[in-house]
Amino acid sequence: SASLTVSANTRTAQSSGGRSARTWPKALVTAQVALSLVLLIGAGLLIRTLRNLQNQDYGFDRIHLVVAQFDASIAGYTPIQTASLHQRLLDRLSELPGVRSAALAATPPVNPGGWSSTISLSGYTPAPKENMVSILNRVSGRYFETAGIPIIAGRRISDADTSNSLKIAVVNQTLANHYFPQGNALGQLLTVGIDSARGPWRIVGIARDTKSSDPRDRDPIRMTYLPLAQIEPYS
Repeated sequence: SASLTVSANTRTAQSSGGRSARTWPKALVTAQVALSLVLLIGAGLLIRTLRNLQNQDYGFDRIHLVVAQFDASIAGYTPIQTASLHQRLLDRLSELPGVRSAALAATPPVNPGGWSSTISLSGYTPAPKENMVSILNRVSGRYFETAGIPIIAGRRISDADTSNSLKIAVVNQTLANHYFPQGNALGQLLTVGIDSARGPWRIVGIARDTKSSDPRDRDPIRMTYLPLAQIEPYS
């Protein structure tokens, strides 16, 4: 009787060990399949996001545009020397084979940081606590041609907009439509809440909207472009 009991227990233990040995490989295979599915789904979402970012309209020419950044002060240039340095850079770049247009800007077409300020506009009375902030960019002549940003009304900033000429500004569609929905933005005066760029600036052009801070940002951004040569210390 004792012998039969030991034999039964032994068979039970062996049977349990066999099932366990068979279950672990199945569990591992199931886990690997589940992990692979998660990775595939994640990769698919990433590819879709990249494709959407690649195919969306940024408002400027991304295909034929090369952007390079430099800091003249690191090379020892003083603010007074900067204007002549800018002109030499533009002259040299324009002479390179294959270069159709060259321009300078304080920030590139897409920049998460940016330069912004409150603004005031002639002919517009803001509501109490209304947001009057605009992103600012200082650009040279031919900037809009080089970046491929269309001007939908008025004119571009040109090389003729120097420290000795009328201070002018170009604003984007969102800013013009928000403050001047009747379409009378051209000719209005714009004042910036920064002493070195206060103005007033006369609006001479309206540029197409661009994604200037974040490619994924869907909210419209108010943008003001000022001539690089008309802002201290460049003038």
